Amino acid sequence: MKIRDRINNISIRRKLTLMLVATSAMVLALVMVAFMLYEAISTAGTIRDDVSATATITARNALFPILFGQKNDGAAVLQELKASTSILRAYIVTSDGTLFASYESKRVGQHRKKTLAEIQSEASYEGSWDWYDDVDVASPIVDQDGKVVGQVLIVASVDKVFSNLQQFVLIVLAIFVVAMMLVYIIAGFVQRFISEPILHMSESMQAISSTHDYSVRLSPLRKDELGNLMRCFDDMVDRISDQEERLKDYNQDLEQQVRMRTAQLSESNTSLQKAKEEAEKANAAKSQFLANMSHEIRTPMNGVLGMTELLLNSNLDERQRGQLKMLKSSGDSLMTIINDILDYSKIEAGKLDLENYIFNIRETIENTVELFLDQAERKKLELAYIVDPDVPHYIEGDAGRLRQILVNILGNAIKFTEQGQVVVRLALLEEVDDALQLRFSVSDTGIGISPEDIEQVFARFSQADGSMTRRYGGTGLGLTIAQQICQLMGGEIYVESTLNKGSTFFFTVKLRRSPDAHYANSSPNSLEGARVLIVDDNVASRELLIQIVDSWGLRGGSAGSIKEAISLLHAAVEDPYRYVIVDAQIPEMDGLRTVQAIRAAAITNELRILMLTPPEGYSDDTNLIAAGIYVCLSKPVRQSQLFDSLLAIQNNLTRKALPSQESNLSKYHFEADVLLVEDSPVNLEMGKSMLESMGCRFDTAGNGLEALEAVGKKDYDVILMDCQMPVMDGYEASRRLREMEKQSVGASNEGSLRKRPAIIAITAHAMQGDRQVCLDAGMDDYLSKPFDMDSLGKTLSRWLPHAITGDSPPSSAPSVIELAQGRIKTSCLDAIRSLQASGKPDFLKKVIDQYFEDAVRLIETMRSGYAAGDVAAVQSASHRFKSSSAILGALWLADLCRELESTCREGKLPADIALIDSIEEGFIEAKAQLGLYNS
Repeated sequence: MKIRDRINNISIRRKLTLMLVATSAMVLALVMVAFMLYEAISTAGTIRDDVSATATITARNALFPILFGQKNDGAAVLQELKASTSILRAYIVTSDGTLFASYESKRVGQHRKKTLAEIQSEASYEGSWDWYDDVDVASPIVDQDGKVVGQVLIVASVDKVFSNLQQFVLIVLAIFVVAMMLVYIIAGFVQRFISEPILHMSESMQAISSTHDYSVRLSPLRKDELGNLMRCFDDMVDRISDQEERLKDYNQDLEQQVRMRTAQLSESNTSLQKAKEEAEKANAAKSQFLANMSHEIRTPMNGVLGMTELLLNSNLDERQRGQLKMLKSSGDSLMTIINDILDYSKIEAGKLDLENYIFNIRETIENTVELFLDQAERKKLELAYIVDPDVPHYIEGDAGRLRQILVNILGNAIKFTEQGQVVVRLALLEEVDDALQLRFSVSDTGIGISPEDIEQVFARFSQADGSMTRRYGGTGLGLTIAQQICQLMGGEIYVESTLNKGSTFFFTVKLRRSPDAHYANSSPNSLEGARVLIVDDNVASRELLIQIVDSWGLRGGSAGSIKEAISLLHAAVEDPYRYVIVDAQIPEMDGLRTVQAIRAAAITNELRILMLTPPEGYSDDTNLIAAGIYVCLSKPVRQSQLFDSLLAIQNNLTRKALPSQESNLSKYHFEADVLLVEDSPVNLEMGKSMLESMGCRFDTAGNGLEALEAVGKKDYDVILMDCQMPVMDGYEASRRLREMEKQSVGASNEGSLRKRPAIIAITAHAMQGDRQVCLDAGMDDYLSKPFDMDSLGKTLSRWLPHAITGDSPPSSAPSVIELAQGRIKTSCLDAIRSLQASGKPDFLKKVIDQYFEDAVRLIETMRSGYAAGDVAAVQSASHRFKSSSAILGALWLADLCRELESTCREGKLPADIALIDSIEEGFIEAKAQLGLYNS
């Protein structure tokens, strides 16, 4: 505690006493110190004067001895100085500085012995003299003629000063003690006149504060300042007493009012509670209405759009096909409006939640861009996307909502652009730890937006120009919903535009880098170092392809015209190009002539040419084959397709033939048994037609109970399960089916790898949480009504391997492009195949066989370890299975194993065995797909 704080804490009585005593002590101390110094200086001066007089007398007596050279007489003269108690030493020195005689007292003791030179120097010094040092005096010896014949030097002690000072100090201290005692007594008497009234006032205030007794008064008789203070205190207490009385009256009135208001509030609360319950009922009714509306609209729309698509793939004349296309377009527009309204209602209710899972962001952009290929091609627009190389491949977040934002903006860009191009770009703005801030931009060369209309772009139910709704269609909700989703994802959306020149929409989102997904791109790349020439007149498309091939370690070059491409090929004599990727629609000449010109300019016969065609393909495939085209890929090209195609060319796995342009009916083909569970006759017929066109063997059931009976009689690969059906709905049927599987596994001798059908929910509900409800019921996937053949095919592809049809001509080795229809990452298998030694057994087959053998044992270890609570065993098995699955390209299965391994690393097992069941199902899928490579 500081000194000031300590002083503040002592009583005022002690403060006054301390003040008086301290002041007196300081004054007395200063006076005494002054007297002591004066006494010391005075005594020292007296000693010096006495010694000077003695030195003068001694000089007279030493005249004759020094004149006649009688040293003994000189010593005798100095011996007379022993009578003085102060003199320590004395010397007679001749005029030439020679010592003639000397004397030294027995009391010299601890005094420092000085040389003659020091004594002479200090004796002749006319400056100040230290009173506490020995006195040095010199007196000349002068003859009768006034001539100096010598000098007497005397050193005297000042011990007498200190002895007198000690006596004086004792006297002074005695006086100081007596004086301080008198001061303390007087201070104690005087302080009462000040402290006692203050203490009395303090005690009175404490009494009033503790007892609230306002009758206490000081009634002072003094007329000084303290008396005035005490009278003011009494006046204050009088006023407080009056206010206390008035406050009591106010409290009584207030209590009465509070009782009245409490009764009123109780009545109001009862009314509010009733209103709250009614509002909750209304909100629940609204949610139920939205769910029912979604189901009731989507169910018939599924039949309308599905049957329309089937009719479009049948034999029709041009008039009928045009009418059906108009019908399908109107249905799609209606579904867009329905989806916008439902999403907007979720946002308004605060029920739009985001999911979090790992996804490939490049594939997400590719899939989104593919949705608009037909629209862009009809308008002859160049559609491209560019992803910066520093953007990670795998990211954690909600890919569905991200795709929804991109679809809205990209759809508007194509809608309002009549010529030119639309380019999607993705850049990494910032990365802190694993947190990523990504910026998407969609640029177009369309009609643009005027500055005064930009502020209205994101307003609900509005477009920049009211006439656009009639010309281009739309509810005006798309960008509003995109803005809300963007804000939920921690970002913002804005637009830059110039009227009649185009617009660029920007939006940012905050996602997370997937920490364990780097392995997906870590497989060996045998293409690294090869030179690739990109020939395309579109700058954005060239930039995209250059970024792609550079990220794979290839050395990319680009040309915007045939002339430039030929020049580059001619210049590459020392280091020729190995691959050429050429656009089929360069304005200078058609695709065939372009290829022929490139072939003629090539300096090597090993040049491999890949052609990029429009989405509908190229009309003259036969001549392109003859010209030496290895692969045709539609624009905008997928990175995975391009990589697989280059690998296929390098490994001589393609047959120098172009992939045929398949119709929607033959795009997917499965060798699988499917059970279709649907109560709507229209949807049942539509589903049967789609499954039949995909080559599936199928049975049907009208409700969940019939589905259970069918499963009991036959094994199915996939069950398409409608959710709302009479007798037993799809949720209950799925739960019972999964329970039956657990019981049969426990009683079976076949182990845990028995055939387990994938259950895909078919539901018209589109509200938040519907997907999770399906998964909680034991379903594996979710397909929202209405769905078309492409969405059904994609969903089935996640659970079934594609069948290789008998229409394919035989080849010495399966094509990478043909086999890349499942979820297996083919580049991983190509890397293993590249290790094949000549004359040795098939190395890839050996690896796959070993993988199958190990998988059964590892899954069994996971199950037994889970049952025994052995975390270490489950972790070890999941780690090994993760690594082997990733090596063989079963990346989705490696992700499941990684999730299990991460849980075990925390020293615990999953809450249930569902994750191990998913790993087992994933292995069944991987086994079916890898079997195509192992045959």
